[in-house]
This record gives sequence, structure tokens and C-alpha cells, in this order.
Amino acid sequence: HAERERLFSAAVESSNDAIITMSLDGTITGWNSAAERLFGYTAVEAVGENITLLVPDDRRTEIQDALRRIGWGESIEHNETVRLRKGGSPVEVSLSISPIKSPSGATIGISKVVRDISDANKTRQVLRQQAEELRRIFETSQDLIMVMDSRGFLVQISPSCDAILGYRPEEMIGRSGVDFIHPDHLENSREEMRAARRGQRPKISDTRCMHKDGHAVWLSWLGTWSDPVKRFFFVGRDMTESRQVQETLRESAQLARGIIDTAL
Repeated sequence: HAERERLFSAAVESSNDAIITMSLDGTITGWNSAAERLFGYTAVEAVGENITLLVPDDRRTEIQDALRRIGWGESIEHNETVRLRKGGSPVEVSLSISPIKSPSGATIGISKVVRDISDANKTRQVLRQQAEELRRIFETSQDLIMVMDSRGFLVQISPSCDAILGYRPEEMIGRSGVDFIHPDHLENSREEMRAARRGQRPKISDTRCMHKDGHAVWLSWLGTWSDPVKRFFFVGRDMTESRQVQETLRESAQLARGIIDTAL
């Protein structure tokens, strides 16, 4: 029994989570090293104080509710909330609270495990912000953004497909990406997908696609493959007008050379 107690005490002291024990009225009876590091109070300072020492005024009802539920024998798992450090600064934490029971089954105390989740919440906030920024780019992009699965079927496409290819997103999702490629460019498109999947450096290539009404649309593509999510990502810029201008200039240059040659 003494050895078990020693091992248990060592485990509590070496835990990275703050472990606090309390009496049923919230008086702190145990305080490990992680609790000292998290909250700034030494065990001497904390033991004997009420747990409200760590609770902001606007969170006091949480303690009353928790003490009542633990008294009924319930447990509280992973409750995210805010607590106070010694200097009064707030810290975001996850709480797991359990009753301590006697051999007879009566609740005689409370055990609380506290984990600092400030960094995790900051990371989640950054990821949410990045996801929102990417969503806005996707929704407002004038370029055509396509996401395809490993078989080449469209799983997501930007709303710009309507202006560029004449299709609404729901008309394209679920179809093969090659359905919208001009037959003369099918093999090149398939080779680009194979190259992307092999991890070769993405290259920009011009591909002739088909508008819903049947006319050709030239898109300048940059594609890549993401192995972790098993997805192809393509961004295409509509170069149709640019190509028409270039063709007009070539024709004008040829006509001018013809006139000059005739005059000479």
C-alpha cells in the first residue's frame, strides 16, 4: 500500500497537467508542481485557500454548479473555461473534474485536472482565420480554381466557373475534369496530372477548354498534387482574350509585311 501511494504521488508530481484536490466545499487540499507553474502559487500559498482564488468574478457560478454536480457523484470532462494566475492574468484552460470516493462509495473530495489550452486556442484561431481568408479568395477569385480527387473527378470548383466556362459549380462537381478539355488537349492534360502526382515541379501550361455553349476557352494552368489529402489543385487564368489580341497582332504584322513586299 505504501509503495502504491509513493508511485501515485510521484505520478501526480511529474504530471504536465495541473492536478488539484479539494474538499467538497472547494477548499484546496492538494497542489502539484504543474499547478505551481500554471497558476504561479506555491503549494504553501494555495493549500487551504478556496478554489475561487483562481476564478474570475464572472465565472463564479461555474464553481457552484461544479461543486453541486460533484457532490451528486457526477464527473465533468474537458470543460473549457478561463482561470486566473497569481498576478490576475487570465489563462484559458480545459478542466476535468471527478469525485474522490471512499471505499464505501461516498464522495469525500474532488480531483481536478487542469490543462493550459491558450496556445492550442491561438493556433485554432490562426487556422480559422487562414481558412476564412482562403475561402474568400476561393469565392471571389476571377481565376478558375479546381480541386479534383485522385481519379480526376471534381470535388470543388470556384464560382468563377460560371463566367469562364458557362457552368454553375453544381453542374461541374462530380464530373471528370477532362469532360471540359478540348479533345486536342486531353493527352497533355492527363500527362500534367501524372507529372503533378509524381511530385514534379508545377509548370504553367495553356490548355484549350470547352465553354458550355461550345466555343473554345484558353486557360493558362498551374497544377499540383497534395499527397496528404489526395487531391489535385489547379488554378486557371482565362487567356482567351489575350490570345485573340495576339492573333490579331500576328495577322496585322503578316498583312503589313505583305503590303511592304508588294510595294517593293
